[in-house]
Amino acid sequence: MINFLQAIFTYGFLTRALVAGIMISICASLLGVTLVLKRFSMIGDGLSHVGFGATAIACTPSYLLHLSEVLRDEGLLDKIKLKAAICGAEPWTDEMRREIERRLNIRAFDIYGLSEIMGPGVACDCQYHKGLHVCEDHFYPEIINPETGEGEVVAKGPNVMLGYYKDPVRTKSVFTEDGWFRTSDIAVQDEKGRFYIKGRNSNMILGPSGENIYPEEIENVINNVEGVSESIVVERDGRLVALVQPQENFIQWDKESEDKLYEKIDAWKAKLLKVTNKNVNKSSQVSSVEVMKEPFEKTATQKIRRFKYKDSAPTVEEEQKTK
Repeated sequence: MINFLQAIFTYGFLTRALVAGIMISICASLLGVTLVLKRFSMIGDGLSHVGFGATAIACTPSYLLHLSEVLRDEGLLDKIKLKAAICGAEPWTDEMRREIERRLNIRAFDIYGLSEIMGPGVACDCQYHKGLHVCEDHFYPEIINPETGEGEVVAKGPNVMLGYYKDPVRTKSVFTEDGWFRTSDIAVQDEKGRFYIKGRNSNMILGPSGENIYPEEIENVINNVEGVSESIVVERDGRLVALVQPQENFIQWDKESEDKLYEKIDAWKAKLLKVTNKNVNKSSQVSSVEVMKEPFEKTATQKIRRFKYKDSAPTVEEEQKTK
């Protein structure tokens, strides 16, 4: 049987997604897989090649969800040959993965990488979906704290960049004295010796008693609650605040009376707090939830600009304060 892999990790010239697309094409050719490489924005091309017989697809999860809707509307869901998807280049949740698998009747896997390191990726999950496994034949997770088993993932080898273009100061800041590239990603080792990505060192919040709090771990819990599109957790005055973007049409902003609208929002926030704090440790307990009225501002690679929301955000709560 001939397998076709459709790769749509190509945002533009020399972006992280383009690097991923190039490396996926190399790996696919080594495995004898026929590769179809297309730009992310071309939904028509994505539709035609999936319909043509692609058995695997590499793309962002949001693109794949959109593609599933188009396939459904065109009546093509029962005609596709897709078996698996490798998704990355943007945050996604277990709920999103399960929805992709349900809609397309496939297996979906998470892959993670960096622009500074050639692929096929720093880490990928397996069929058990218990966390991201670091590719230990290419990357060495340095365990800084033996008691917690946590450490920064560092890499060395021909797959690592030589440095940032005409920026020696920044280059020096990300390499150790003996030549290891610091990814800024924190990994943890379990009892079986497997490594999992916990979060970004730059996003880490220092708790009041010196605990390391990784907002991504809290956000993964929040994002699996009904009605949540995405979220970020920020620290304000020593308290953890969750900023939550509801899914489209989950809140009927213009179709409810103001009193009924706020009543529903308060009930949803109470549920979010209860579910979140039940599933995170004591140091990661969220004090309050604020509901975003506008989408989060993002980078070109679809990452939320966290620093924009450190002190304030366009939320329902902020709006109420001005009334």
